[in-house]
Amino acid sequence: MDSGASFHICRDVNCFSSYEKSVDMIRTANGEELPICGIGSIRFRMHDGVVREVSGVRHVPTCSHNLISLGQLDRRGCTSETQGGVLRVKKGGRVRMRGVLEEGNLYSLVGSVVDYGKRVKVEEPGL
Repeated sequence: MDSGASFHICRDVNCFSSYEKSVDMIRTANGEELPICGIGSIRFRMHDGVVREVSGVRHVPTCSHNLISLGQLDRRGCTSETQGGVLRVKKGGRVRMRGVLEEGNLYSLVGSVVDYGKRVKVEEPGL
């Protein structure tokens, strides 16, 4: 989870529940340009067991990390707060995502990708 990322980014095409090929580039903080191969959605089972779908995720196989953009979440009506090594992303007053502070000062999402082949009910689409 990154406050400096312009987009949600995932390295692994197998994580996507929906996907459209795309040809574009992104520029990293150090000025390196990386190819975007597609855009889609990824479903996560969050810390509370609820399946939430994050949309607008760029597939960037050469990126060093998977990233959830706090700026993109803000544009979608979410707020974020940090305290005691925990990042909470809220929408409508409820915690929708949680991250824990890891080495390198990045917050790691508490949750897991839902296998794209499984049929699951998405309770909260469009984060």
